[in-house]
Amino acid sequence: MDNQTDICPRCGMMEALAAMPRRETPQDRTRRAVYATGNRWAIENFEATHH
Repeated sequence: MDNQTDICPRCGMMEALAAMPRRETPQDRTRRAVYATGNRWAIENFEATHH
């Protein structure tokens, strides 16, 4: 199963699922913000507490 051949359950269009926006979880938003700072200590701390 891949996004190239997947069929959207709502409209039946091929490849529609690949184009749908994906919602970020709070953890994903925090991860992105931490990595954007470039602070190695913060990145290590985030990884240690979330993995």
